[in-house]
Amino acid sequence: MSEGVPTLFEWAGGSEALNRLTQIFYNRVTLDPIVGPVFRHMSPDHPAHVAAFIGEVFGGPKTYSGRHGGHREMVRHHLGKHLTEEQRRRWINLLADAADEAGLPDDPEFRSALMGYVEWGSRLAKINSNLGETCDPETEPMPSWGRAGLTSRRPGNRSRRCWVSAKFRKDDAAKTPQGRCINVRRPCMLIAHLPSGYILGRLARRRRREASDVVAAAMLGSVIPDIDMLYFYLIDGGRTHHHAYITHWPLFWATIGTVGVSVGRLLGSRRLPSIAIFLAGAMVHMALDTVASPIMWLAPFSHRPFELVAVPASHGNWVLNFVLHWTFALELVICAWGLGLGWLRSALPADASQKGS
Repeated sequence: MSEGVPTLFEWAGGSEALNRLTQIFYNRVTLDPIVGPVFRHMSPDHPAHVAAFIGEVFGGPKTYSGRHGGHREMVRHHLGKHLTEEQRRRWINLLADAADEAGLPDDPEFRSALMGYVEWGSRLAKINSNLGETCDPETEPMPSWGRAGLTSRRPGNRSRRCWVSAKFRKDDAAKTPQGRCINVRRPCMLIAHLPSGYILGRLARRRRREASDVVAAAMLGSVIPDIDMLYFYLIDGGRTHHHAYITHWPLFWATIGTVGVSVGRLLGSRRLPSIAIFLAGAMVHMALDTVASPIMWLAPFSHRPFELVAVPASHGNWVLNFVLHWTFALELVICAWGLGLGWLRSALPADASQKGS
């Protein structure tokens, strides 16, 4: 408190009032058909964490920064959620109702400040939910909100907010100078796609020996979704994670596969096995990416991402995040398997000729 003017944290009623607010709010959220699915896997501690975050923003103790990682961690929780405007507006309405039920001050000035923050924060959350990057915590401190709105902003950062305008650039990934955004490139399968296609093709060839081109078809299918990287770098300029493109929607490849195989059967195409294995390779690509990177398996009907494990961005260089996680060992196993199959294929004819002689 300064000069007898309470902070918003104090005016709200302190930690007890904010915890009451968030508990009531998330009880409402989990039952809501619009925003409920977003919080389906919410931890029991989430309401308390959000209360600590709001309290710190409103001038209270720095509990969230000290225990939960600060503003960067809050931003990361929204990445990949793909929030809609309908969900954002519903979120605001539910919080306003929760504030009434929790008995927060109904003074017009307090409510104006509270809802101004909710409007500002929810818009940032929606933006962040559709990005694949965040900022270094040293260059993007916790925001501070008072009666007049946002009261703290990093000097020189008026027109360029780090969490909005950062792009995927390799030079940024390895640098964290003051004022520079860094990438949070979540590690995904990079070296195992082509070997997995080779494995798939060799296994298919054992069943279809007459289909001589199934190996090539499987290998091509296993990497074809990443053709969207051309658009990502040359046209989109790295603004949108390439996993959000239609070429990384599993239902897109499932639809193409259904149509392609059906047409092939009607026409009696000799290429039917190759068409099928090509599309199977694309689906294997989707499955491997899902191990450590979000894939929207139900898009376009739902943009909720799925992933087996969430890989933390522990290092400024995204390559280190990639190679120092156990998922990279899985890739090495797949590569070794593919190399083993290739070695056996080349070795067996030689062995056979030696026996024959």
